[in-house]
Amino acid sequence: MAKPLKPNDWYTAREAAEFLAGEVTEATLKEYCKREEVEAKKVGPKQRWKIRGASIIELRRKWEIN
Repeated sequence: MAKPLKPNDWYTAREAAEFLAGEVTEATLKEYCKREEVEAKKVGPKQRWKIRGASIIELRRKWEIN
């Protein structure tokens, strides 16, 4: 069973790509983060992108991913 997508949780670019059913790659999502097209922040010592669940949900709705 897949992990549920929660609007207030934060997900790695890899996790977000999985929630988007392969419509975009992890690298493309990182570009979206840099261009501020999704709500995201850099966290941890390696400054990895985390994307807010609500942004992933919005992309799923926009791209009609069920």
